[in-house]
Amino acid sequence: MDWWKEGLQVRVRIRPEGLVLAPVYAVACWGTRKLSLDQFYLPAGVRVAALLLCPPRLWPYLLLGEYAYFAHMRIPLLGKYGLTWVILSSVFLLPAVMLIVRLHRQLLARTTIVGVIAIAVCTAAVVSLLNIGISSLLWPPLREESFVTYVLRYALGDFIGILVIAPLALLWIRRDEERWTRKAISKTAIALALMLLIGLLVTPVLPAAAVPTG
Repeated sequence: MDWWKEGLQVRVRIRPEGLVLAPVYAVACWGTRKLSLDQFYLPAGVRVAALLLCPPRLWPYLLLGEYAYFAHMRIPLLGKYGLTWVILSSVFLLPAVMLIVRLHRQLLARTTIVGVIAIAVCTAAVVSLLNIGISSLLWPPLREESFVTYVLRYALGDFIGILVIAPLALLWIRRDEERWTRKAISKTAIALALMLLIGLLVTPVLPAAAVPTG
């Protein structure tokens, strides 16, 4: 019981790169949200890409950036949806994605394509279930709509957003494994631009959401 009398010593190491990373991540989420639709949601891809690019020691700073982003987006909605929704709909999303990415590290190392698709499917499903599930529990009017329809709608948007952005992170991570020529870089850039354009053109635009999601 010495600790009860003497107290606990907690060491917290502040990393300068983390303090830079947090606002950069928050701005990236905010900026990509401006370019997104419900069925083409780029911040979902930013989440996964950031976790792939950053070592786990920097993940707490990503969490800090995520909460700053949500504070900016959702505090103005306090009067409409309440404090409980603002908190619960924000705190669980990135930790859930962290766990998914962590569990898929070995699969991603063995096979890039399958790994990215697996992460995209799991992340889209879990985040959409959390978003819509919490909103449905706390906001009764949303229960009048089809829960499955809402979940599938947002899962599709998250899935497409992840497949657009996450491969860019993997290309950067593995840039030293293969020598890139200017021609290869040009082809990759054109392919990604076309993927983004096609996604915007063919993604169905459904009615606006009753509750904003993350």
